[in-house]
This record gives sequence, C-alpha cells and structure tokens, in this order.
Amino acid sequence: MPPNVVLLVEDESIVLMDVEHSLEEAGFEVIGVTKGADALATFDRDPERVGALVTDIRLGNGPTGWDVSTSVKSVRGAG
Repeated sequence: MPPNVVLLVEDESIVLMDVEHSLEEAGFEVIGVTKGADALATFDRDPERVGALVTDIRLGNGPTGWDVSTSVKSVRGAG
C-alpha cells in the first residue's frame, strides 16, 4: 500500500498553500510543486512514495496536469 503522501501540483501559490494546508490538516504528507515538470521529476525520483496526485490542469508553460496524470498512470499501470 502506498504511503500517505500526496503530490500536489498547482501554479497559483495561494491556492497551493490553501489546498496543502487542508490536506495536511486531514493527515496527509504533501509534496507541493508549482510546475508540471517539477511534478514529473519529483514523482520519477521516488514513484513508490507518492500515494495520490492532486493537480490543476492548466499549469502555464510546460507539461499540463493532464500530462502529469497520464505519466503517473503509465508508471502505475492504471488504465
């Protein structure tokens, strides 16, 4: 069973902080990043550590939230 770690991807800092705080209050460990590329790098470093992904779809330049979720799904083998 994956750890209680959520990878949170949100490019707006105030939203990131608010959601991060809410998830932490609910007992989750949160890894918060603001760019899709950072999310992919973070996940790729230790995919077994991340138990869930919460992402915005539009993340500015670079990979979108769809790109991040598709990559995570391909590693996890979820279809």
